Amino acid sequence: MASVVWDFRAPERCRFFAWLAARGRRGRKDFLTAVTLVFWIIWRHCNHIVFNGVSSSVHWVLATVREELDRWCSAGLFRNRGIGSAFAASRLMDRL
Repeated sequence: MASVVWDFRAPERCRFFAWLAARGRRGRKDFLTAVTLVFWIIWRHCNHIVFNGVSSSVHWVLATVREELDRWCSAGLFRNRGIGSAFAASRLMDRL
């Protein structure tokens, strides 16, 4: 019985919410702002596809997310260093 309890791993979803809770109020706000930014860029790209007839491009979306994250971080819109991990993740998009 003890081995079952000690070998138990929390589901990915639980770990995500525990990570988010550990960020604190400001960190959560920064994270949700970054998520909103990503959704806004996807929405904008969908509009370009529908209204301007451009082709769908994952690379355009990823590059735009990276550029906007750079701009928003430079402008000081993210107050918590927790968004730095998202900013660093945006650097990984260069490799895609």
